[in-house]
Amino acid sequence: MTKRFILLAYLTGLTLSLSAQYKTDTWFFGYLEPGNTDRDTVYTLQLKDNQRIIKPSKTPHSFEASYASISDTAGHLLLYTNGCMIADSSNNIIPNGDGLNPGPMASELCGHYGYISEQGAAFIPVPGHPNDFWLIHMAVERDTLLKTKYGPLYATYIDGSNGNYAVTIKNQILLEGNLERFAVVKHGNGVDWWITVPKYNTNEYYNYLITKNGIENVGEQKIGPIFHFKYCSNGRGTNTFSNTGKYYVRYNVSCGPVVFNFDRCTGVLDDPLSYVPTQTEFGGGGVAFYPDDSKMYYSTQNFIRKIDLVKFPTASIQIIGYDSTAATTLGDMFIGPDLNAYIRTQSSGFYIHELELRKNGINKTEETFHARAIKLPVRNTRTIPMCINYNLAHKYNSECDSLFTTTKQINNAFLSVYPNPAQSKIILDIGSINQTGQAIELKVLNEIGDIIVDKAIEDNPSTYTLNIAGWVPGLYILQVNCGKKVYIGKVVVVR
Repeated sequence: MTKRFILLAYLTGLTLSLSAQYKTDTWFFGYLEPGNTDRDTVYTLQLKDNQRIIKPSKTPHSFEASYASISDTAGHLLLYTNGCMIADSSNNIIPNGDGLNPGPMASELCGHYGYISEQGAAFIPVPGHPNDFWLIHMAVERDTLLKTKYGPLYATYIDGSNGNYAVTIKNQILLEGNLERFAVVKHGNGVDWWITVPKYNTNEYYNYLITKNGIENVGEQKIGPIFHFKYCSNGRGTNTFSNTGKYYVRYNVSCGPVVFNFDRCTGVLDDPLSYVPTQTEFGGGGVAFYPDDSKMYYSTQNFIRKIDLVKFPTASIQIIGYDSTAATTLGDMFIGPDLNAYIRTQSSGFYIHELELRKNGINKTEETFHARAIKLPVRNTRTIPMCINYNLAHKYNSECDSLFTTTKQINNAFLSVYPNPAQSKIILDIGSINQTGQAIELKVLNEIGDIIVDKAIEDNPSTYTLNIAGWVPGLYILQVNCGKKVYIGKVVVVR
């Protein structure tokens, strides 16, 4: 448990520059329902440069719960979705961009309301293809008790290579079954992406990895409590990663959060710590983090609760005051481009609450809750962006700071390479690697993740010499595979 209590003076991987956070700064909300003054216009809300800009949108699409958008680093809108279709900045459905989340729910809702999967979509830039995106999205259905069930989890590919967007792969099923919401975080190499999704009422977590070669099913991990104990039957909540990717949180709105450590290199969850409430709690469902991940906040119906992650679980759970005169109760949260947290109302409502974590770009020593901080001109019906730190950097001083990804790193160890730095040749110490006579495979990757060596090492030598004459100076990553074991080494080539 001790690793949870250590705060590094420099938290690697967190970049507080806000420019890249403009990727999600345009937020659509509202219905097109002529004659209903509460729901007759769709608006956009932009949280940019410490401003809150609300203006009518020319979109012909309505929004109910499901919503995601992606902008460039300057905040210019590129694409958005309401869970039924994908539209461009001119509000046109892109070619083959309709018919998302097929099934009875889409047939019932998409002609008018928009889809109802809360925080159920995210645009992910494709590694190595700067103009292309994966849209990861989740369907919902109603069971026999008319409760909402999440699943399947889908992937849709948007090709923008020719300057115009078009869907080339649509509704590719990643995972079926009774699921909870998915979460997305950048891999430790700063390029690829992890997707994590739990199955409902289980301790089963499924990982997917987005690389330049596609989406890979990494597998299943069973860890932590099974979510069917005393208070967990009343609903689902948010699953999210912290700002730095250090933590993954699964929060059921009626049984409290479970906080895991997360390894961005391997995708492995460990060290689960949970807070089980002493009384039944309802509503809420949102999770947010202080910019340096030292504190976590989660919403219940009437309160925001704070956990000090440096001292947890020895520290008590604090309650941050809530204005009981507010017209609506607390729902989901997300981190805005200013790194403050914004909280939607539990159902439809005219307000967005704010949890101020930064003031004028500077970390505050304490958070401040502002009830009804943003007054909306029309009702927002549960639409809120997913929390994704698009600006998250790669992990320095780790085995995955090479811009290289492999799911086999889950079982890795370090490889001895010398001399280092090197000019003309390097020697790999592999004498202790193969004790069972299995095949040994060597791969070498450059700084941008291209494989420049891929070969078998035969005859089981104790050392292996590799000629590096002519290699471009820089950092290279060496990987030796032997059975299920993977050995990772680094070498700097100089001239």
